[in-house]
Amino acid sequence: MMSKGQEKKPSSESEKKYRMIFENANDGIVIHDLKGNIIDVNRSMFNRLGYTKNEMLRMNLNDLVSSKFAEKIRVRTKKLEKNNVAIFESQDKRRDGTIMPVEVSARMIDYEGRKAIQSVVRDISDRKIAEDVIQNIQKSKETLVLEMKAFNHLNILINEFLLDALENCPLDAQKKVIQKFKKRQAILTFILDKILDTPDILIIDFRELVRSLIVYLTNQYNFDMKNRQIKLKMENIFLDISHSLRCAFILSELILQSLSFASTDSNKGLIEICVWKTESSEVSLGVRDSVAGQGKEMDMLPPESKGYQLVDTLVKKINGSIQPVSKKGREFCISFQDKE
Repeated sequence: MMSKGQEKKPSSESEKKYRMIFENANDGIVIHDLKGNIIDVNRSMFNRLGYTKNEMLRMNLNDLVSSKFAEKIRVRTKKLEKNNVAIFESQDKRRDGTIMPVEVSARMIDYEGRKAIQSVVRDISDRKIAEDVIQNIQKSKETLVLEMKAFNHLNILINEFLLDALENCPLDAQKKVIQKFKKRQAILTFILDKILDTPDILIIDFRELVRSLIVYLTNQYNFDMKNRQIKLKMENIFLDISHSLRCAFILSELILQSLSFASTDSNKGLIEICVWKTESSEVSLGVRDSVAGQGKEMDMLPPESKGYQLVDTLVKKINGSIQPVSKKGREFCISFQDKE
């Protein structure tokens, strides 16, 4: 007969069952003392992390948990001592340095006569991927709303400039003005379509967008490129959807002006498009063309022209500045602060 307070020790049979369940569980299981020193670990746990069992038995939780969550170990241990159980998310570090998101179900246990913590660790990488996909879908929807607002705003702006241009335009020239503004709307639609075709509309590869725009403009307007050359100097720059739409449209206006004025002289019919980003996240757009036979300084877009006014209005919408550069030829530089 057992004396009072004496605990019945588990039978060797129950120990075997426990060990079999412990070793063959799909989830990782790790047992550690209150200081985080690992006492026991199952096969699933050390295999997933890329260690051997003996290696893990010489480790501490601080060696396994990502730095983002390591600082929480002490607080969680104290809560476990008080509440006996806890469920939380964390991140484990694999041997190769990659991170594995996990859900941990921890409880206090008595392990060979001393307090310890047993944690069942579930790999939730697939769940996190699914959550990220859902989150990105939601962000994409919100971004599309902003995109359509920006697109509609630009359309309205183009129509306002059209009406303003028609007010002071002779009747015999109105048809030409209308056609010119219709082409602007077609360019805007093209830019929108290209943005919507990108793999990730949350962040746009602006260099690829500009490349597509140049091809579209030269083909759509039937420019003879035999004696003209377009040189693109541009880094890998990624912009949000609103900046991408407006900046591409601004560039289209400047590129068209340069193509219209570019010389037929093969040595001087050069258009340079430069886009770069500084360490302070300031983005600059530059368009320069050389004009043969021009011995005097001239502006690419006269300030009183509708083209200049439209560009100026759009630059202000992105809180940027536009600076005409007086040279032999035409050059404009536009700068704005990218949102990050």
